[in-house]
Amino acid sequence: MGEIDIMKKLLLAVLFVGCLFSLVNLSAAEITTNSNSSWYVFYPDVPWSQGEMENVYGINFGIPVTNSTVNVYGLNLGLITCNTNYIYGVQMSPIANNSRNVEGLDLAFVNNTDDSVTGVQFGAFNNVNRDSDAVQFGIMNNVNNNASICQLGVLANNVNNSFSGFQMALVNNINNDLNGVQMAAINNVNKKLNGVQIGIINHASSGHGIQFGLINVIENSWIPFMPLVNFSF
Repeated sequence: MGEIDIMKKLLLAVLFVGCLFSLVNLSAAEITTNSNSSWYVFYPDVPWSQGEMENVYGINFGIPVTNSTVNVYGLNLGLITCNTNYIYGVQMSPIANNSRNVEGLDLAFVNNTDDSVTGVQFGAFNNVNRDSDAVQFGIMNNVNNNASICQLGVLANNVNNSFSGFQMALVNNINNDLNGVQMAAINNVNKKLNGVQIGIINHASSGHGIQFGLINVIENSWIPFMPLVNFSF
């Protein structure tokens, strides 16, 4: 009698799980049909298999790459590279990540974002074609418009517009204004320094700040050049 009761309970459990699985797949299919979204926790992807998809909620895994048209809310993984639209979460691949916008963590040997990044970029080479509100860790970091928070590079950090935050590398360059701190062998601010530069060679066109280094230049200061310490207020 005891064995029969156990078998009945096991059968009921299997039926319950089966019904639940069917309901989940039915709901996912309806969502996919109506809104071009996938709610699967795991979605295996090859580039040509997901052409009608727009959103993935959960895990998007690409073999060999992820789909460029997909928005991912969760974890985006590429076996070789990730080529994705919007990322809200984590994007990881061994070679390169290319996306339109990232809010979260971008992790690959090369990270490129066509629009903006908010969060963290971690790779050998990091590039943002518009604005960055992120921490960039890499050998070389580049932002083509405004940047904030932090750039930590081995060789170089570059911002083509203004930067607010902290830069550290062998060479730091900002083509517009700095509001924050630079630490490097060579620090350059092409316009206004509002903060501190610490290095061997420090340069700024103008500003309200202080420089510590062997050669310190603030072009429009009342003392344009001073060794060891220079300042302008």
